[in-house]
Amino acid sequence: MLGADMGEIMGETEYTMEEIFPVVAKLAGQYAGYESTSVTYERAQQLMAAVIYCIREYEVSAANGLMAGRPNAAEAYKMGYDIAVQKVLDMKTLYHEVMEDFKSFGVLCLENTMVRGIVEFLKWYDVRYAPQETLLTLDYPVLRDIHGLSGIDAIYAYVRCIDLEQKFISAFDRYYVEQLLRAYSPRYKDMIENICSIVLTGALGHILAGKPMDSPGFLRADYERMRQALGEFAGDDMQNGMPNCMPNSMRRQIGAVLNGFICAYYDDAEELMDYFSSEVDNISARIGNALKNGHLERVFLL
Repeated sequence: MLGADMGEIMGETEYTMEEIFPVVAKLAGQYAGYESTSVTYERAQQLMAAVIYCIREYEVSAANGLMAGRPNAAEAYKMGYDIAVQKVLDMKTLYHEVMEDFKSFGVLCLENTMVRGIVEFLKWYDVRYAPQETLLTLDYPVLRDIHGLSGIDAIYAYVRCIDLEQKFISAFDRYYVEQLLRAYSPRYKDMIENICSIVLTGALGHILAGKPMDSPGFLRADYERMRQALGEFAGDDMQNGMPNCMPNSMRRQIGAVLNGFICAYYDDAEELMDYFSSEVDNISARIGNALKNGHLERVFLL
């Protein structure tokens, strides 16, 4: 039923082809309704991938200490399948919680993905015969790399990211966020950019300038206060008032400033800072270039 080109898929699990083959054969029989044991080669590949996906669900759980031992392939598949089913239920619960007060601010790729895309995923996702299929392109970019995930793992991780983003952005006045997005791009509703990255950068600007969040519109004096604060962050790495690159000391200080802000206003501070950690590096790099070139207004817009 399966050829040697399944080796790449088989490399994803510790179980051998001989161990997995009977599980796939049984699943193929279920798929065909036991009327025929013959399925197409393409379908056999899909079913093999489905079995391996569920076995990997078990293996990952075992590696994380949630389960122990090495059951046979059929048992590992059944436990992994149950894990995948539970993830679908958990994701559905989280999704409905997120959507209770969901705000897209008119950004269409975010709205379409969450309002329509996830619903379509839940409608068509086949946890029995194709749990490895993600079905969605997830156009709205989140701030955590989930490209290595597929199926319910990818969608559940994605919805968790959106949950954190919605918690973060809910603390800001809607009008302020819309002003900030409009300053970032007059056509912000059509952009494919992460909203929280833009708002996080804006909040940092207000903190550095010592300006209240409800007082948008940076002046020359505000940018000067930012420049002085950033210069103090850089310390001995500054040369002639401008850094030649973004020093590690400045990255750490910017991270500390944002951490203080998030700790002051959010209950999930540790989780949020972990989520924003890679974006803090990106923001720091952009600030370093803007500071070097004397154009902080290109980073801090409002």
